[in-house]
Amino acid sequence: NLEVDLDFEAVSYFWGEPAFTESFIINDAEEKIITSSLRDALIRFRHPRDGRMLWVDALCIDQLDDDDKGRQILRMGGIYQDVSAVLIWLGNYEEEVACLRAIDSWAKGLTVHAEDVIQEMIDRLLRLPWFSRPWVL
Repeated sequence: NLEVDLDFEAVSYFWGEPAFTESFIINDAEEKIITSSLRDALIRFRHPRDGRMLWVDALCIDQLDDDDKGRQILRMGGIYQDVSAVLIWLGNYEEEVACLRAIDSWAKGLTVHAEDVIQEMIDRLLRLPWFSRPWVL
């Protein structure tokens, strides 16, 4: 229920294969069966000591109820406007993570790379599945 004033973050991720094969415990109580991509994202975004309130479409929208999906999809713009942050999970891609780190280091002025090398790294990142979704600008 997001009607109350809550501080929460949203997770944006590429679903990957629609195979719900991974067991995951939410709020130390409720077991959910999720995709491996979502499991990886939740593990990566988990705070080691503090709790964290996340809005995740696959967990917050009843995927088996078309009426609920229709109502929630209409609310998603407002949900993403109200979050304190959007956490983006691009997936487990070691080489692309290295590209992202190199771009970050270059942007901070910590390393020097030729512009064409940086552009190649950006192009490589933009080919990841997350960027292929129609609502990603």
